[in-house]
Amino acid sequence: MCRSRLAAGSMVRVVLFHDAVLETEERVRLYLGLGSGQELPVAVVACAADARSRGVGERWALAGYPEIVQLCVNSHPVISW
Repeated sequence: MCRSRLAAGSMVRVVLFHDAVLETEERVRLYLGLGSGQELPVAVVACAADARSRGVGERWALAGYPEIVQLCVNSHPVISW
């Protein structure tokens, strides 16, 4: 879904929850079919509580629950999996 939205020129935000906060930029590139080292064309945000509880720190931009809700309100469509 992300690839087709990106191909259409849409802004894509990915919010990572739970163990997904452990993902690396290379894995996200792989999911999107990008080559190693290519700039990520998506905005990736991690749930701050999940990142901190897993010791990830600030690998990704962090957002608290109120900010995540606001991201969902401001986004169309919202797709979860």
